[in-house]
Amino acid sequence: MEMLLFYPQLRIRACHSISKNLMLLSLVTPFVILTPIFLWASVYFPQYYHYFAMLAAFHTGCCVPDFIYIRQLVFAPKYSLVEEDKDDFEILIQNKH
Repeated sequence: MEMLLFYPQLRIRACHSISKNLMLLSLVTPFVILTPIFLWASVYFPQYYHYFAMLAAFHTGCCVPDFIYIRQLVFAPKYSLVEEDKDDFEILIQNKH
């Protein structure tokens, strides 16, 4: 019998193109907010250290695709736009007239 692993995942898709900086902010925010909370909780509640350390490690693993997208966006042109598709995103470069 196979055991299905379920973890909550929030996915938001923009209907329009968004700026590069806004996309970077939305990709880095979950890692910057939740991981320090888990690490702080592991220090503040030493009897539950192992649970919070596992949560921090699990959350960091879930953020790996975000890190890959961040790396690609950092090397994109400065004033580019990002448009999301079903499984990936496209970097749109604005023409200067």
